[in-house]
Parts: sequence; structure tokens; C-alpha cells
Amino acid sequence: MKRGFARPTPEKAPVIKPENIVLPTPLSIPPPEGKPWWLIVVGVVVVGLLGGMVAMVFASGSHVFGGVGSIFPIFMMVGIMMMMFRSVGAGGQQQMSRPKLDAMRAQFMLMLDMLRETAQESADSMDSNYRWFHPAPSTLAAAVGSPRMWERKPDGKDLNFGVVRVGVGMTRPEVTWGEPQNMPTDIELEPVTGKALQEFGRYQSVVYNLPKMISLLVEPWYALVGEREQALGLMRAIICQLTFSHGPDHVQFIVVSSDLAEWEWVKWLPHFGDSRRYDAAGNARMVYSSVREFAAEQGELFAGRGSFTPRHASSSAQTPTPHTVIICDVDDPQWEYVISAEGVDGVTFFDLTGSPMWTNVPERKLEFDKTGVIEALPRDRDTWMVIDDNAWFFALTDHVSIAEAEEFGQKLAQWRLAEAYEEIGQRVAHIGARDILAYYGIDDPGNIDFDYLWGSRTDSMGRSRLRAPFGNRSDNGELLFLDMKSLDEGGDGPHGVMSGTTGSGKSTLVRTVIESLMLGHPPEELQFVLADLKGGSAVKPFAGVPHVSRIITDLEEDQALMERFLDALWGEIARRKAICDSAGVDDAKEYNSVRGRMRARGQDMAPLPMLVVVIDEFYEWFRIMPTAVDVLDSIGRQGRAYWIHLMMASQTIESRAEKLMENMGYRLVLKARTAGAAQAAGVPNAVNLPAQAGLGYFRKSLEDIIRFQAEFLWRDYFQPGITVDGEEAPVLVHSIDYIRPQLFTNSFTPLEVTVGGPEIDKVVAHANGEVVEEVEAEAEEEGIRVPKVGTVIIDQLRRINFEPYRLWQPPLTQPVAIDDLVNRFLGHPWQKEYGSARNLVFPIGVIDRPFKHDQPPWTVDTSGPGSNVLILGAGGSGKTTALQTLISSAALTHTPDQVQFYCLAYSSTALTTVSKLPHVGEVAGPTDPYGVRRTVAELLALVRERKRSFLEYGIASMEMFRRRKFGGEAGPVPNDGFGDVYLVIDNYRALAEENEVLIEQVNLIINQGPSFGVHVVVTADRESELRPPVRSGFGSRVELRLAAVEDAKLVRSRFAKDVPVKPGRGMVAVNYVRLDSDPQAGLHTLVARPAMGSTPTNVFECDSVVAAVSRLTTSQAPPVRRLPASFGVDQVRQLAARDTRQGVGVGGIAWAISELDLQPVYLNFAENSHLMVTGRRECGRTTTLATIMSEIGRLYAPGATSVPAPPPGQPSAQVWLIDPRRQLLTALGSNYVERFAYNLDGVQAMMGELAAVLAGREPPPGLSAEELLSRSWWSGPEIFLIVDDIQQLPPGFDSPLHKAAPWVNRAADVGLHVIVTRSFGGWSSAGSDPMLRALHQANAPLLVMDADPDEGFIRGKMKGGPLPRGRGLLMAEDTGVFVQVALTEVRK
Repeated sequence: MKRGFARPTPEKAPVIKPENIVLPTPLSIPPPEGKPWWLIVVGVVVVGLLGGMVAMVFASGSHVFGGVGSIFPIFMMVGIMMMMFRSVGAGGQQQMSRPKLDAMRAQFMLMLDMLRETAQESADSMDSNYRWFHPAPSTLAAAVGSPRMWERKPDGKDLNFGVVRVGVGMTRPEVTWGEPQNMPTDIELEPVTGKALQEFGRYQSVVYNLPKMISLLVEPWYALVGEREQALGLMRAIICQLTFSHGPDHVQFIVVSSDLAEWEWVKWLPHFGDSRRYDAAGNARMVYSSVREFAAEQGELFAGRGSFTPRHASSSAQTPTPHTVIICDVDDPQWEYVISAEGVDGVTFFDLTGSPMWTNVPERKLEFDKTGVIEALPRDRDTWMVIDDNAWFFALTDHVSIAEAEEFGQKLAQWRLAEAYEEIGQRVAHIGARDILAYYGIDDPGNIDFDYLWGSRTDSMGRSRLRAPFGNRSDNGELLFLDMKSLDEGGDGPHGVMSGTTGSGKSTLVRTVIESLMLGHPPEELQFVLADLKGGSAVKPFAGVPHVSRIITDLEEDQALMERFLDALWGEIARRKAICDSAGVDDAKEYNSVRGRMRARGQDMAPLPMLVVVIDEFYEWFRIMPTAVDVLDSIGRQGRAYWIHLMMASQTIESRAEKLMENMGYRLVLKARTAGAAQAAGVPNAVNLPAQAGLGYFRKSLEDIIRFQAEFLWRDYFQPGITVDGEEAPVLVHSIDYIRPQLFTNSFTPLEVTVGGPEIDKVVAHANGEVVEEVEAEAEEEGIRVPKVGTVIIDQLRRINFEPYRLWQPPLTQPVAIDDLVNRFLGHPWQKEYGSARNLVFPIGVIDRPFKHDQPPWTVDTSGPGSNVLILGAGGSGKTTALQTLISSAALTHTPDQVQFYCLAYSSTALTTVSKLPHVGEVAGPTDPYGVRRTVAELLALVRERKRSFLEYGIASMEMFRRRKFGGEAGPVPNDGFGDVYLVIDNYRALAEENEVLIEQVNLIINQGPSFGVHVVVTADRESELRPPVRSGFGSRVELRLAAVEDAKLVRSRFAKDVPVKPGRGMVAVNYVRLDSDPQAGLHTLVARPAMGSTPTNVFECDSVVAAVSRLTTSQAPPVRRLPASFGVDQVRQLAARDTRQGVGVGGIAWAISELDLQPVYLNFAENSHLMVTGRRECGRTTTLATIMSEIGRLYAPGATSVPAPPPGQPSAQVWLIDPRRQLLTALGSNYVERFAYNLDGVQAMMGELAAVLAGREPPPGLSAEELLSRSWWSGPEIFLIVDDIQQLPPGFDSPLHKAAPWVNRAADVGLHVIVTRSFGGWSSAGSDPMLRALHQANAPLLVMDADPDEGFIRGKMKGGPLPRGRGLLMAEDTGVFVQVALTEVRK
């Protein structure tokens, strides 16, 4: 029986001690010195004195130097010269004596000896380190089974992974050499110390006899070139080293050789076993006799693999495993079809044939001679990059004989990768081992007495809390328990993970653990939140169980849902903390202890049950949202004190979950797909588990790892004593199969057919040759299905009457109906106490507050500062629906007497669905421009009227108005028929672009209306579409999905961009205190559906609201008054007789009705003396003149020169009429018409006369101010110059009217009034006419009747447009008002 080998924690390797050595400076010879200047001076002086003395002696005739005495001067001269030259020579010799020089040389040599010892210590540490990681092949057999075996890790941190020794050679030391300071030149260098330093540097720059390595992760292949026995010996050494230091899960070997006997010894090595194929001897050995056989068996090894990527060029630090080493010992041209020059990713080839195919790349060739010297291209020791194109001495090759290799292999064959406690032979589970139901004392899963079951388990502080069985130990069948309590309470938790690849039974295990915990705890004590990133197959069966607060699935479809889920967990921590704080305790354990004591006294406290949060497929979460790792880690750390337990499950676990795993207690690890996933899960051997559902490892700690078989609660359920066929089920007895001994070779050994064991058929589903999922009987059978134990238990749990706390509200995917929303807002059915609301707060949707676990109504408060409402949103964001909802909400909370709505629908026709509500007085759109104008005019008139009436009745505010009118407070109120009025404009920009005049009136209402109960609700794509003066006039703001996040004011723009692209979705600011959140962080919102809950969810029309409201009220909002199609002059005169307004020309010529207030329009001569009328044919221009002339006849006495002057004080009028079509001849009698002309000659003559009359009325110089004000310098009738169809007269300087034009601007001085009509065609060129130009200069009012808007702006930003007969836009300077001209019959 093999022994399991668990990788221990790697021992610490000897540390390389790098040194920093500064070389000493060798001795130097000093340069020769020059002759001292004083010696030269002394010498010259002495020689001079001596010469003088000799000369004096000879001159005196003395014979002192005669004979022998003559030699004394010579001696003196020679002595002086010797002294001088000796001094010179002494100055050029070294000042150092020989003994001193020897002493300094000895000191230098001593320094070199000390540095040599330092360098040798560093070299020794290198030798220890290198030989630790790469020991001699001869020592490996003795080390098998030691902690050093299989210690390499492919985690990217182990730089020795994939590195193997091939011999010993020279390596540069880990020494940094510092240059000597003040190094003497070659001339100055003292030869002994200089030579010693040179030799020291040469010998210490290399460390000898160190292991030399190659890396499997640097080149796709290596060619071993040399004598065959040497190549085989080196290859055996490489295999032994790799299989010793690398586990079979990290490196695997394949041999392709025509000499299979040479490789018979590799059968002992587990690295040569094929993990996918088995025979009678275990894993089939991967030893093949030809490339064809190799390709047939291992062809899929290369499927989908790219080219070889060197470690230094890889983007990933981790190494994919297992890395495959293929030994090519057959010269076969078919290799070219298997490997290219780029190699295969994750595969390294070793060629032993010396074929040119392998040796043509120099950097991949290791060539050695008979003495075992290897030559290769040198590489950098750290980066493995080639640093020279010429081969250098590399190493003296290692060599392992076949006998040594076989001894090593046989020792290694005793071991397999396993946990330390594990025995490789599987034991048969004990017959009759206890299961989950037996533990809980359940004989019949279909008839459970839960009161009895939980009666002994109600103590939430007991040992059985969160302790539940889930399976059996594999070694002895003992029932295995998962204890989710914290370690300090003796448990395995508080958090844990489950992992297992597809088909491993992970979902079944999740269900088993959940249901086992439910059986052990009543819902008052234990609650679950079950979340699944995908479809939720593991958790959906628990829907409706009282233990389950919420089931959440498909989280991977929307990252916002993931963030929402995390918010809910944070909120639950905050809620539980607040409950604990209210009781003055620190954690849930202490709280429940206090609660238990209080309940014993008959006093109850709020429950605080254990909460288990199950998250299935959490790895997908981390992939989509990497920050979730840190967030869940924080939730786990903070939640443990409040009995919040995380149970995470996933098919795989990778390194990104490493931080989270540190906080995980227990780990239930089923079969892992990859070694990396098994390593990350904390049970590396999980990758070697057989493909058996529910088989896995239960890791409590590094030392406590138990192999288990999970129980399958979803097995068929039969009532006790009854089976499928009505007979007693036989007891299955397992026997151990017998296999005959066979010879162990590299060849495939087929399994014999065995007998004696029961055959158990499993129904499985396959995809691409891989087990996907166990197919349950309920998914297969279309007819009668056998109930399952798990579902039978769940059905009984659902019958328990218990409502758990809901910490997860449904996502904002389906809008709530408006009546449901209003009922939630009011707290009672909306019909109850209908119209009793005293505020102007309208619910329009719901606010999603995952942190607070609720979805309160989203309201708009239109009282006070929030009177006006701005709804911002991009196209398709649901702005019109929001308007419908707001109006419907107001209709369900207020009567038609309290609120009224007047709508301008410029976005779509959807607003027409509210038109039948009794609260709605008008819905007009661009196809009804008159209705639009009248709506605005009506509300503007209401504002003006309330300004007056509020002052008259002493109403200080709208609050007082509401109290008096609807609240029973005493005091008069205006009888205008309105309450709070709302002007609703859908698409402000479209209205502004269509009618500049109207938008100014709207802006006036926006700024002034709220003070008098007239509100404005507008929609816009961008806030910039609003005119600057009114942008600050909206106190209430609804932000849906914005066209530009810069418009966000309720939340920060970085949050506003997270609003999903769905109609009705918006965002508001956080409306509760949360210290860990930005106060301007967003809460998602959803506008309600403007229909009753009884309608289908796809209905957004308001018909159902109309029907419901109409049954409760008979009131109706006042409709918008419209101008009649025709309005007689007598009717205008009747209105004028009752007109009491000031400053509008009351008492003057009343010629039209204003659509603003349906009051008469006058020719107000106090402001302007003239009038221009233009329009297309048959628009009513001439009728306008006829009405004005009729009013002249009513208000003025005849003023023609042919009639007597009127009595003093009575004004008179004189008409000068130009009528080319002669339609106005009967409008006034001859008593009024002074002159009449219809052709050019007549007009010219008449204009000459008129000019003379006007000239006579010019004020003379020297008049006083009183005389100018009273116009006393002339007397007579007012002169009316009436011109019909002025376009029929010549324009420019040829115009006959130019004679009268100079008096247009001085009309008040001379009593002149000019009234002109002109056809609209070519209006832009009308300025060429002197009369029209003068009228423009005088700012004469201009009535534009039916006109062509393509003519552009007529005055200011006002344009003409199609209008009915008699209707026109009266423009005065930059303002305009639509009027209906009173009808007067004219002669055709």
C-alpha cells in the first residue's frame, strides 16, 4: 500500500550572503623631486667667494697655494660641487627605506587575506544555497520521503520551479567589487602589491564547483549532443532531480523511444503515469515506441495550446501545471508535425538523437565531449537571456546509471500525493452508518413533528447551535458535523467556503448543509439569505421556507445588483449593531443571552437570529467585480460579532480570493479541476480526487483535514415499509474485487473482468466528454415522479406560519401600480378619506434603499420652495410617464377642487391619456397652437388676478388661501374656481423653439406663479435648455437617466452615470445617515406605473385611474376658455362697457379681444398713435380697418371740413382713406372721410394736402411747457390716415406716402394716427417703403395675422404662423399677444 505524502511547509534554505568588497589601493613609487632653490643660491655665493679669495691671494703675490697648497682650492671646489650634486641626487631618490616598504607590503597582503576570507564566505553561502535547491543526483535516493520532496511550487514566487541541475561549473560570486581609491598609474604602481591585487581579482571573480542549471520554462526544447551513454546518464539525472523536487501534479513526463528497454526503469515514477487512463497497474505509463503512437494517445495534449512562452516573456507569474517534459529518443521525421521552432506552451522537449532538427538552434544545444565537459551559450543568471553567441564552458556533466535511477524510482514509487492522515486504500463504509435523518430522530421524512424536533433545540446559546451533520467520513463512516460557530466558541467558523468543479456534487452539498441546518434550528433562531450568481439551481428549491429571508439569483447579469446585495449586508450589520446598542451589549451572543433571561421573566425583546448568507458561484462575482473581495472580507470580519455567517461556494477558487480565504474557517473542498484551484482552496490533493459526486475534503485547519462523502438528501422518498414494487428492499453487501498479480512493465496492462460487486448505474449528463451534472429523476421523467426526501421536508417547512425579516427587496425591474404606491404612502386605501390631504406631496415612484432594507415612496413636494417641478432625463428615460404618474398620484390624493392640471404635450401624445381625469382642464399640443396659447394665457391671467384679489382679501400666502378655502378657516377667498393649479409642459425646449413669445409668458409664471398657487412642471433633456432666468425657479427636481451627468444636482455625477438605461429609472441622494457613505451617493428610483393594479403590468395608460377617480367625484377642473371663431363688434363694445382696468386704453377704440384674459384690446393712443396690420390673403386685414373705422364713428364726432365743428370738449375725427380695392367706402360716412383715394394720382394729390394740413399744426417756437402738454397751438379733429393694401403703392422714393412720413414720429404733436395694412408676402423688404419704415421707427404696434413662418423673425424673436381668419399676433416692441379682431361687415 502506498503512503500518502503531504507537502509540508518548505524549510528555509541557506541564505546567500552578498558582499560588498572595496579593493585596497596598492602601493605607489613617489616621483623624483627638483633641486631646492636655496641650494643653488648658496652654491653660487660660495663659489664666488672662493674665486675672489683665490684671486686676491694670487694678486698679492702670496704663495699660500703654491706647490702642494694649490690643491686646497681644488678640494674646496670639488667639495662644494659634491655637496650640490649630492643634494640634487638625494632629492630624486625615494624617501622610503627598504624596511618601511617591506612593512607596507606585508600590511597590504594582510588586507587581501581578510578580503579573501569574506569572498570565500559568500562563495560558501552560494554553494550551500545552490546545493540545497539542486543537490547532487547521488543524494536523491536517500532523501526520498523527506520534507524536501516535491517542494517546488508553480505560484510564480518559487524561482526554482522548472529549474534542473545538469552538472557543476563556475559562477560569478554574489560580490559587488568596489574599485580601489586613488589607484596609481602603471608608472607609479609598486609591482609587488600591484601583481598581488591582480591575482586576487582574477581568482575571486569566479566560484568553482557550483551546480549549473537549465530551465524548462526558458526554451521549448534542449538537444543533448554527445556520446549516447553520456546523454542517457545526464537525462536520467535530470529526470531524477525533477521528479524529486516537483510533484506529479506539477510536472509529468513522456518518453518516445525505439529502445524501450533503456527506459523500463521509469515505470516506478508516478510522474510518468497518465491521469486519464488506467490499467491493472494503476495509471497507464506514458512511454511510447514511436511518434505515431505518441500522437494517437497524447494528441489532445497539444489541442488549443499556443506557442511556447518563456517565463521572462510571460504576462502571468504563475506557471500552468502540469508542465510536460517529452523525451525524444527516436529519430523520426514526424516530429516536425508535432513541434515547430516556436515550441508548444507548457511543454519542454529533450532530444537525445542529435538530429539537425533539434540542434540547429544554438541556444537550445548542450554539447559535451568524452570527458563530460558541457559547452553551451552563456546566459544571464537572473533573466536567462543569452549574453554571447559563442559557446563557453558550461559544466562538468552529472551522470546517473540505470541501477541508481531504478533504485531511486522504486523508493519514490512508495509515495503518492495525499494528505498526511490519508490511507490510500479506500475503506468500505460501515453498513448501517448513521445519516442526517437518523441523527435528528426522523423516521419518516414525510411526517415530521417540528415542535418536537425543535423543542430540545430552542436554546440558541447551546452547543448544538449552528452544528449540523452533512455526510460521513470516508475512512470509518462516522457521521461528520459542520460547526459554523466561531473558533473561540469551539466551532469551525464563523465563515467558510465550498468548492468543487462541475459534476463534483457542489450544489447537492450546498442543499444538504442548508437543509440539515434547518432541521436543527427553528426559523426564529436561524435565517438564510441564499444568493446565486447564476441561475440558482442550488437554492431555488428553498423558496417559501420560513427560514429563508430571500432568494437572490442571476446576480452576474447586473453589477448594480451585486453592489445592492453588499449594501443590504452592510445595512444588516448596522441594524444588528443598533439593536445590540439599544440593549447596551456588544455583540449578538450577549444580546441573545440577555433576551433569553428576559423571556424567562415573561418580557420579550426583538429577535436577533443567526443569519447564514450563502453565496453560490462567488468566483464569478470576483471576476466581474474585483473589489468585492475586500468588501466581503470586511463584512465577514465585522459581521461575525452579530451572528452573520458567510458560506461561499464556487466551482473554482483562484489567487484573487486569497485575502478572503484568510478569514475563512472551514473549507469543504470537492474535486478540483486544476491544481491551482485545489491549492487556492487549501487542499492541494483535491485535484486528485476521483470523479465521484459528493466526495471531498473537510478542512478545519492545516492539520485537521478529513476526507468525507456528502449525504444526498435528494434521494427518492418512500413511506416506511413501502418500496417501489411493494417488496422489501435487499441489503447491498460490498465485496473487495480480486485482481490476479501481473508483471509490472511500461506496457499497458488491461484490467480483468471482476466479479462480486454490485453494479450501480448512475445517470449522468455529458458535454465534450466531461460530466456536467447528475440528472435527477425528476428532470428525466415526464410522467409520475417519485418525490425526493429533500423536497418532502421543504414542503412541510413551508406550512409553518412564520414571516422572516426581509433584508432584500425586489430589484427595481417592474414598476409598482399607482394605487398600490399611493396606498403605501397614505398608509390606507386611497379611497378612504379621499381628498383629506392638506399638503401637496405626491408619490411618483419608489426609492430603493438596500442598506435600510426598504423601498419607501418617492415623493414630490410642491408646497413651499418646491412649488415648481423640473423633470430631467435623456430621451426614452420616461419623462412623460413621470408626468402621467404625478398627475395620477395627485388625482388619487386630492379632489378636482384642490388641484387642477393644464398640460402642454410637446413630447408625445401619451399625456392625452390623463385628459379625461376630472382634475385636468386642458391637454394641448403642437397641433393645437391656439389651445397652447390659451392655456398659458389663462394661467397667466390667473396669476395677475390673484395678485389683485389676494391683496384685496388680505391673503398673505397660499397656505392661508388653502386653509380658508379647504381647511375651514374663516376669511374671504377669490371666487376664481381654482385651487392649486399646475401648468405641465412636456418638452420645454420644443415649446421654446416654436413660440418665443409664449415661452416668455411661461417664464413669467415660473417666477411669479408659485406665490399665487400656480405651479409649473416641465420636462427637459438638459438643464441648459431652460432659459437662464428660470433655472433657479424649480425647487423640486426629478432626475431620471440624464443625457449628461453634469446636470446631476441631487447626486454626484459619478453616481448619476450608474442609472440603468431603462424607462422610469432615476436616482436621488441618500436620505438617511450612513457614516461610511458619501452623503451625495445615489439611491436608485423607479417611477410608478400610471395605471391601477388591476391592469396588466404592461399598461401605462391612465384610463383605469380615470374610471376609479370618476366614481368618487363629480367635480371638474375649469376648462380653458377659448376665443370664439367670430366675435362681433357689438360684443366687444359690451365687454368694453364693463371694463374697469387701468392703463390699457379703456374708453378708447376697442377693436379686438385678447386671448390672455378675453378682455377688449384698445388702440391706446397714450402709448402709440399708430397700427400696422399684415397677413396673407383673406386673413381679415380689411375687416380690421372696418372695425376700427366703426369704432371711430362711435367714439368721435364727425370731423370733415364739410360738417360743422362739434361742441367744445367733444373729440372729433377726420379720416383720410386710401383704399385701392374700395371696400371701406361705406365703413364711415362722408361726415368723417375728409379725403378718399384709390389710385396713384389721387393718393399723390391727397398726400400733398395732408402734408400741408400737418405742417400747419407744427408747434411754433417759444411755447411753454404747459402749452406743449395741452397742445393748445392747434385745434381741430384727430386725423386718421388709413391705408389698405399699402403694397399696391410704389415703394421707396416713388411712394406717394413719403410726404406724410416725416410726421409719423411727431404724430402726437399734430394729432395724426396712421393705420396701415399690407400683405405678408415679402415682408422682409417692407422697410423700403418710407411710411412703413417710419412706423417701424415709431415702434408702432404690429398685428400679424395669418402668415408664413418661413419669413423668419418679424419683430424681435417673434415669428408669424398659420392662424384662423380674424386671429392675429399683436406685437408691441418685444412682447406679443394673440387677439381676435371683432367682426365688422365690409363691402366686397
